Amino acid sequence: MIAEKYPATEIKQATARLAELTQDQRTRMLLEARQIYEVDRRQERAFARREGREEAMEAAARKALADGLSAEAISSFTGLDIETIRKL
Repeated sequence: MIAEKYPATEIKQATARLAELTQDQRTRMLLEARQIYEVDRRQERAFARREGREEAMEAAARKALADGLSAEAISSFTGLDIETIRKL
């Protein structure tokens, strides 16, 4: 048996070191999971902002079309392509 082969202090040290390494691995895994979560949240927020800006530009383009502005003029102000404006 291992206990017969090694003194108790060495086994205690090895057990303590194993617990420390295992804890470090768990900590690393938790940290990595947290980092992935944070990246996902940032990407979701960035997507929502982009989507909101696009919706705002489309709303402005609809209003400008209703006011009689040309698709070309609207495109230069909003950055929307002319085909998108014509579909509105």
